[in-house]
Amino acid sequence: MASMYEIENLLVEIQQRTDAAKAASRFLATETVTEPIGGDLGTVVVSGYGELLDITLVHDKLRYTTENALGEQLRAVGRAPLPRRTSSTSIT
Repeated sequence: MASMYEIENLLVEIQQRTDAAKAASRFLATETVTEPIGGDLGTVVVSGYGELLDITLVHDKLRYTTENALGEQLRAVGRAPLPRRTSSTSIT
């Protein structure tokens, strides 16, 4: 059977992990990630949870691409590994 000291230590560890998870969740809720679309066609902005927030296209560049090529560029952004962080949010 665990001693009272071991139980107290376990409770402290659980509280620390819970606090860390809450902080990470708050961070992701405010984080945004901006990724360029290949061919300088624009940018895609997603939330820290991966939810699409915005797509900005450079209209002058669109005349030099096709629907299929633009679709491929957007899919490539979605498959990109770990995007660059643009938010100044920090975990405290």
